[in-house]
This record gives sequence, C-alpha cells and structure tokens, in this order.
Amino acid sequence: MNKFDTLNALIEQLGLSQEEIVKGWYENRKLSRDFLERLLSGKEPPLSEETRKTSQKISAGMFYYAEGHLFSKKILGNKQVSGVVAYVDDNQHGLIVALNQEKLPWSSQRDQFGLPAKMKGLENTTLIVDALKNSSKKAEAVEYCATYEQNGIQKGQAFLPSLDELKLIEANFDRINKSLLKICGADLLEESSYYWSSSECKKYPEQAWVFRFAFRETNRNHKDYGKNGFSGFYARPCISITF
Repeated sequence: MNKFDTLNALIEQLGLSQEEIVKGWYENRKLSRDFLERLLSGKEPPLSEETRKTSQKISAGMFYYAEGHLFSKKILGNKQVSGVVAYVDDNQHGLIVALNQEKLPWSSQRDQFGLPAKMKGLENTTLIVDALKNSSKKAEAVEYCATYEQNGIQKGQAFLPSLDELKLIEANFDRINKSLLKICGADLLEESSYYWSSSECKKYPEQAWVFRFAFRETNRNHKDYGKNGFSGFYARPCISITF
C-alpha cells in the first residue's frame, strides 16, 4: 500500500471528507482563499508543486497572476502576470501593485469630494467614482486607476492607493522593483518622483496628499498639478486581495 492509499484509508476511517481536509489546510494557512474556492468548485486543477510552495506564505515581491491567482517567486511562462505583491498583513490581506502608471492631475478642476480621513484607497476610489456620475467633476488620477484594464486586471478592480497604503508600498520598495524589473513592459516605481494618493487634505480640500519613496516624504499639492502641459504626478493602480 502506497502512502496515498494509507492516507485515504485513514481519512475514511476518521469519517472525514476531502472538503473537510482541504478546509483544514486553509484554516492553517496552507492554501489561499481564492485557491480553496476554485478547488471546491471543481475549477482548479490538482495542487502543483509550485502552488504548494507559494500558497503557504505570501510575501512582498511575489508575482500575482490573473489566471488562478497564483503566486510565485519566479515568472511562470504559461501564466499572465498582473502585478506584484506589495504588502501582506497578519490576516493575509494584501496589496498588489499593477504593472503600469501614468502622470496625471488628481483633478484638473480642483474638485472636492469631502472624503473621510484615514480611508483606504478602494473606499476613496469608490466614493469618488460614485460622485463623478451625472456630474461635471473630474478626478483624472482616480479615474485612470478605476478604469485600469490591463494584464488580466478587470475594469473596476483597481484603485488609487491611499497615503497610508503608499507608505506600506515604500516599506517593500526594493523587493517590488526587483520583481517589476523581471516583467517585460512593467513600469518601475520611481524613487524620486511624487505619487498621488487618493487621500484629500482635510484642511485644504482643493489639495491631495502626495508621497515620494526616496525620502519617505509626505506632502500636499493642488489637485490640478499636471494640467496645461505640466507632467503631473504619478498615479499607480493597486488592487487588494485576501490570500
């Protein structure tokens, strides 16, 4: 009797189902939530060696794939890379940096949205996009991220990160750029350039918070910086995910 027959016999003796075993692996963080859901629905192929290795512990710098949400420290030739893991918390909630960025004004009309303080990027972006409907307001940097649709990321999935989220990205700046460097067509994070956050300045709502990785520098700037021929600051789409 080989080891798989022995294991199956033990599972049967204990009265456990395959689903209970797999869920147990998930609860002990041996599998990601996305992978578990696909496995139980019958949409995911059997565990590969690569998946077993990367599903146990996700860390900054790993590659995020649109197909199956796999993670790896190396590029898998038959998978579409959508971004790079930028941050993972203790509860396995993570932030993914998309592969591209653009220089844009935050709002060429300095429009104000009255965003609550300390909101996350996805929450800010959702509120702004809702406010733009049936209005003459503009928020170019936010709209670019909200409509980002490249490399397997779907429209409406990405957002402009908050100021706090940009600080989380900065903590893993070198690891993220090392991975981005391996992806054909990916834009590196620029160390000395300012990046827009989705966070408004509460005291001066015509301004938004910006962040520069080189000096961990937080500043604020008028939202229309970048219109009328100016280059603007960078907007970098991100997505959130639970591993």
